[in-house]
Amino acid sequence: MSEPDLEESDVAALEQLVLQQPRNADAWVALAEYRWEARRYADALEALNHAIRSSRDIEQVLACYLTKGDLLLDAFPDRAAEHYRRAAELSPGRLGPHVRLGLLALRDGHLDIARTEAANCSIQAQDAEGRAVTAVLGELVASHHDFALETFTRRLVRRMDAAGIARTEDLSRYLKLLHQEGEPSLDEAMSLMWSLLLRMVPLFWGGAGGERNLVVPAVARTLILERSVDAPASHLGD
Repeated sequence: MSEPDLEESDVAALEQLVLQQPRNADAWVALAEYRWEARRYADALEALNHAIRSSRDIEQVLACYLTKGDLLLDAFPDRAAEHYRRAAELSPGRLGPHVRLGLLALRDGHLDIARTEAANCSIQAQDAEGRAVTAVLGELVASHHDFALETFTRRLVRRMDAAGIARTEDLSRYLKLLHQEGEPSLDEAMSLMWSLLLRMVPLFWGGAGGERNLVVPAVARTLILERSVDAPASHLGD
């Protein structure tokens, strides 16, 4: 994880902004991003909660719920799943929540749920990257009982060819990393899948993929910091 790239004065400005405009969802989201990068995870969750309560932007709220799930995933998987389900309920046509729910269910051995989420992803995937992620998830589920790298790769290629799914750059990178592991286990294949997921199904929908996808683009964060702390907050709601 990269070091925080905000200056101390910028962070102080954000802290001051949320004190003066506690319903400024954009400021809370930017503060959550900084706290995530600074590994202040409990504080990041607090900021995300404020953003969810304050925001009128459904895209922003969905991104916050997914980010909360990702923060809680390792220590509190049940709570993470709750946030993923909430994101799925708010916007059923989104791919990101269902891919995460499918991987989490597969990791915990809940195959029926994993199959359901893989089917949901197949319906919702609209572009080449989304369809590639869906194909990988579907094959991970199908290979759950007898995962072997060569068999998995062969079946995945067959599945993608049959559906006319293009081999994206990220998918090629994923398969290359798998083969570098020698004979990876299913758990290792799923762990690498999380990294692929964060590149191909960004937290902030509509933004470009990257090594990490934070909840707000850097340009938006800059605009937030440039706002006057005395600016009217009428657009933020009651």
